[in-house]
Amino acid sequence: MDIAMYSRLSNSMHSDNRDTAIRVMLIEARQAMREGLRQMLEDENGIEVIAEAPDTHTAISQLKTLAPDSIIVDIEPEVDHTPEKVERLKKVIRLLRKAAEQASIIILSDNHELLAPAITSGIAGYLTKSVNRDELAVAVRITNLWRLVLFSNQQNFALVKI
Repeated sequence: MDIAMYSRLSNSMHSDNRDTAIRVMLIEARQAMREGLRQMLEDENGIEVIAEAPDTHTAISQLKTLAPDSIIVDIEPEVDHTPEKVERLKKVIRLLRKAAEQASIIILSDNHELLAPAITSGIAGYLTKSVNRDELAVAVRITNLWRLVLFSNQQNFALVKI
């Protein structure tokens, strides 16, 4: 299915009321990337970036008091390229889940071998790092509403119901 269809659908489900906005936390090691993600989301109706963190450890200390609805995490800095990367991925997701049980977790990664373990670990969304503004906003909305896994691939989403 096309991103435009999802965009129309998800936009129709959200009002301009900031009181009901989806509260998002960004976890990204690189400041420029965090700022770019924030900028991509800040003008979206119904989405509010409430916090940013450079790593999972810093984020976890803030998660319980902030209670975000969605967490977007660039998983690559958290999961190095050692043979234990799948176990490290599962640990990171487990820690985020424990700290913010109600939040949808969306990971950013171009490493497709992490997709299956990430899904089984309980993520709500998976996006490639080439994600654009519309895809990111739609992913936040859809995973928040329906707890679905999204796999972004050049303007198309594959949806998997959890």
